[in-house]
Amino acid sequence: MAIVGGHGGHETAMRAPKPDNGTGPDRPLPPDRNSVGVVFVHGIGSQKPGETLISWARPLIRLAQQWSATTTAIDAPNDPVADSVIDFTAGLGRPFVKLTVPGHGTSPPQRWVLTEAWWAAKVSPPSIQDMFSWLFPSEMIRIISGILRGLGGELGGVLRAVDRLFLPVFVVPVTIGVFLLYLVFRILRVVPIKAVQEFALVRAIAFFLSDWFGDVRLLLADRAQAANVRAAVASAVMSVQAEGCGTVVLIGHSGGTIAGYMTLTDPTYLSLAVDRFITHGQALGLAWRLGHACDPSRPDRVAARLYAGDRLRIPLHNVRDKLKWVDFWGTHDPAPAGGFGVGCDVNVPAQVNGESIRVFNRMSLRNDHGAYWDNDEAFVLPVARLIDTAPTNAPSTASRFFPLEPNPSRIDHREGRVKLLQFAWVAVMLSAIASVPVAVIDPLLPNDRANLAEAGRLAYGVVGWLAGILGFIWDILSLPTLPKTSDLSYSAALVIGIGAMLAIFWVVARILGSCWNAWDERERAIALQPMPRWRPTLALAIQLGLCAGASSALIGFAASGKIDALIVPGIAIALAWIVRLLSPRGSIRRPGAAEVGSRGAVVDGAPGVAQA
Repeated sequence: MAIVGGHGGHETAMRAPKPDNGTGPDRPLPPDRNSVGVVFVHGIGSQKPGETLISWARPLIRLAQQWSATTTAIDAPNDPVADSVIDFTAGLGRPFVKLTVPGHGTSPPQRWVLTEAWWAAKVSPPSIQDMFSWLFPSEMIRIISGILRGLGGELGGVLRAVDRLFLPVFVVPVTIGVFLLYLVFRILRVVPIKAVQEFALVRAIAFFLSDWFGDVRLLLADRAQAANVRAAVASAVMSVQAEGCGTVVLIGHSGGTIAGYMTLTDPTYLSLAVDRFITHGQALGLAWRLGHACDPSRPDRVAARLYAGDRLRIPLHNVRDKLKWVDFWGTHDPAPAGGFGVGCDVNVPAQVNGESIRVFNRMSLRNDHGAYWDNDEAFVLPVARLIDTAPTNAPSTASRFFPLEPNPSRIDHREGRVKLLQFAWVAVMLSAIASVPVAVIDPLLPNDRANLAEAGRLAYGVVGWLAGILGFIWDILSLPTLPKTSDLSYSAALVIGIGAMLAIFWVVARILGSCWNAWDERERAIALQPMPRWRPTLALAIQLGLCAGASSALIGFAASGKIDALIVPGIAIALAWIVRLLSPRGSIRRPGAAEVGSRGAVVDGAPGVAQA
């Protein structure tokens, strides 16, 4: 199959990879605009075959199920999956999940063919030495400064102050610590002890730099392997076209946005029709930064430099004027680091008939990057609307999926509860950070009668008591005998006490997260119906406030070291759990026969607002 495309006045005719449609028809089906092919392009990592397809298809299937169950005038089975062929060993060819979407109003029935462009096994990661010589120190400084600049100024008011305080406190030391730990354990690998040489931390850091972050270097610097990745993306697109899909939507995450962008600008594949390009957690800004896309193009020995004419230097709107590009980025996702406009941008979605949309995932530097598909209101539903309206290129507001927004909107409601979570997390983090110096300084004050060292001795005694009961494990593992509590030095007892206190903070944080997750799960279910009626967030605010109060009360424990200082935090946590159990639960059901004219769902026994 030959694909002919043009760029810069030059035409290219090259042999394109055959579509890997081993599970599809022997002959391509005629294209149908209402058959929508959706190609998922995973990010950097070691994903298994079918893993991305299953994990990304599941939220879309759930949305289609709940839409058909809560919307009147839809007489269809509540199972949109018409066919699924997935081989998790990559032995049967191209995987597919095929959905049937019923027609509704002026929206005709559609057929969605979901597949993945799996490229995890199509690259060979660089060595650790190559990664370190490339990243440290200059490129790592460039990455960190971009993250701090992009995230630190995104939000306003108190949240901006919190970000400016905590981002440098966590990002910079963690990065430096990873580098120093790696160097230390690399030195330890010369020790002739196998257990030390294969220490798990070294392997974890090596895996992160080589198998995860290393793929960015390959896409930038290794032209042969990058071409292999582009061929995988193009093959997936051709496979859904062979299934009769006259509309194609390309969805990329993280490093998959780099692979997707390079494929769309590749002169070899310009004849591959793609209608919409949806990116989330994009790493394009990172690639342009590391590739020095804004630096003057000059001959040098920097393998990752993006010279003029490189596929990542080609503005997408110059070669695909009919494409619509929509980008989603989390407020605290370190990959997009504040979205487009904070660094060197070769192209932005607004230039490609689209937009860049900020979403509230978890407002967490650690969790935001992988939480998009858990965000039904601000991500999954908008993506489903973009897929739905792709055949006509209509605005997503014209979608069949819950076209009218309640007041407050789904997105506004999620933003509110995520901000509640952020405030509670800040209280826990501030309390934990403040408790450590309090525990160290308080014993130095005059007339101090108790300190955390006493609690440390008590905790150590509990460990010794358990060791006595489980003494056979000590004998089997040949563990050294623990010293007596009376032999424990003050410094050692204080360190153990601080460790025990931080373990209590960890428990509080886990309970806080559990309360919010349970509430979020119910709210996401309520959101996926025509006109949801939200539950008052007072119960959630009480739960999170009790957890935050418990963490603040632990500062008193840090100062006194007395066990009875844990009574107040314990009561607060117990009350938070009770409020969680007693919180109102929104119910979801399809309107009955008497409510056919209402088109509104029912929540907690009350009919929803009728849609026009």
